[in-house]
Amino acid sequence: MSEYKAIALDMDGTLLTRDHKISSATRAALAQARAHGIKVLLVTGRHYMTARPFHHELALDTPLICSNGAYLYDPVQDRILSGDPLAVAPLAELLNAVEAQQMGALFHLSEGIGYIGCEEHVTRIRSWSANQPAHLKLAIQPVEELAGWLDNPVWELELF
Repeated sequence: MSEYKAIALDMDGTLLTRDHKISSATRAALAQARAHGIKVLLVTGRHYMTARPFHHELALDTPLICSNGAYLYDPVQDRILSGDPLAVAPLAELLNAVEAQQMGALFHLSEGIGYIGCEEHVTRIRSWSANQPAHLKLAIQPVEELAGWLDNPVWELELF
């Protein structure tokens, strides 16, 4: 029996190749580890919706640690189990600066991803999502009014 109980993997640059695929060698190594009772966890800066297809592809039964550790998501229950969202007051101040500088931003929200600007990045995400099965598609929508988005937890903010 192995002394290891779990393998926690980052996704981009670790689990995934440059073309965002899981290599056959990695897939085989993880299957072997799981056959020996070792749990495999994905730990990522990604939103759960962009990590979930890979979790599904590997047929994992573990929660996902997402948005750089901001929350723990359970794909079986399709819900965030626990987490620590960004504090509203400093986030509001930061968003005012984002608007003033006309920067782009992605908002990791509980029910999907919101965005302002960064259309080129959003186009790539939408294209990738279009190739996913219906139950793994991404919910992504533009932010019309920033103040309204602060009523819900924001788990991560990516600036462009």
